[in-house]
Amino acid sequence: MTLDVVYFNARGATWSPNTYKTRLCLEYKGLPYRTEYLTLPEIESKMKELGVPPVKETSPQYTLPVIADPADDPNGKPHYVGDSFKIAVYLDEKYPAPEYPSLFRSGTRSMEHLFIHQYLPIIARVGSAVVMPKVARILDDMSNEYIKRTRGVSLSPIPAEEADERWKAFREKFFDIGKSLDYRDEEGPFITGNNPIIFYDLHDGKGASWSPNPYKTRLSLIHKGLPFRVEYLLLAEVEPKLKELGVSPTSDTFPHYTLPMIADPSSDPNGEPTYVAESFAIAIYLDEKYPAPEYPAIFPPGTQGVQHLLVNQYTTGLAALMIPFLYPKLPQVLDEQTMDYIRRTRSPEALKPPPKEEATKQWQEVQDKFNGLAKALDLNGKGGFIMGSQPSFIDFLFGGLFYYMGRFDDARMKEIAGWNDGKWGKYWDRLQEIERSSSGLD
Repeated sequence: MTLDVVYFNARGATWSPNTYKTRLCLEYKGLPYRTEYLTLPEIESKMKELGVPPVKETSPQYTLPVIADPADDPNGKPHYVGDSFKIAVYLDEKYPAPEYPSLFRSGTRSMEHLFIHQYLPIIARVGSAVVMPKVARILDDMSNEYIKRTRGVSLSPIPAEEADERWKAFREKFFDIGKSLDYRDEEGPFITGNNPIIFYDLHDGKGASWSPNPYKTRLSLIHKGLPFRVEYLLLAEVEPKLKELGVSPTSDTFPHYTLPMIADPSSDPNGEPTYVAESFAIAIYLDEKYPAPEYPAIFPPGTQGVQHLLVNQYTTGLAALMIPFLYPKLPQVLDEQTMDYIRRTRSPEALKPPPKEEATKQWQEVQDKFNGLAKALDLNGKGGFIMGSQPSFIDFLFGGLFYYMGRFDDARMKEIAGWNDGKWGKYWDRLQEIERSSSGLD
């Protein structure tokens, strides 16, 4: 099932708060979707072309977001829904809990509608005069003219004194919301107290992930549609952080503390979270704690043992062949603090590229491994993943390897993507599609 979601397009990037609400709704529910971008003047003609009814009676009658949910009948027309709140209601009814996370907690839909349609517009009116002149800078001329013509909104900067007063009023509205949060009857970072899984990942010093092992867990969480929040650590911060949390070592050998790790909140508000480290152990835990059919299985029935064998016997050898091409390129991506830690804790030889002749031979071995795996994949017929039509942990492992290769040696990753008539490029696209449907809350 794919949801075709139509969004604004502002020079190739989204900018509208309304479409962003629907994007978060789709990702929170773990629903795969495709984005079609439109400029403001294109919306009405596109919606009329599709036969979508007006969203409201006043101008502009046609607005975004709109989703097109494909019909169960291959020859049927998709179901179109406009307005972010109506889309959320539709998604909860069409894709209900517990199979999909609820957008509205039980009994709160009317309250949220009241808050969104009565209170939030007041905040928006206060802040729009300050924000709209800056929105004009990122939109094309046609969109700016359209806004002036249909909204009656000035895009000219307001006097500095008036801007300061409006911004002060805007802040006060948010302080009022902050006071309301103190009255929640459930702990958590969100207005209704939702408490997601914490996923610990490594970052490169600039806030971007890079390690193959946490990537496996990221895909595992997204595949199951579990909401999670990411906490990023530098490599040198991992051991002290895990010790601080009271987490047991993940290995008897160095490094004793590694990522990924998750913290799954206790159902008891006063209870400690459950900490689980190491990507395979995390996957097992998630399947046991959040079982199928309510949540998609990471391990299809009867495959946990064979996947463990593949992970620990086959793919470790493949990774060992690939790593010598990547380690010498770590300094190009990672921050100096992380590189100092790596130089201090790893062999100096690990950061040196292999001699040319050895590299050529070793890269051929990598290709031979993929050639053998391609033949095995062909046995699945039209199944796009290693275990068939559904992704599983072994796919997430290869996703981690491809992600790692792409971060540090994009040229070689493109070469892999072209092997076996482009099979691996298509396979990597399918795995990236899972990541793009992220259920992460950041």
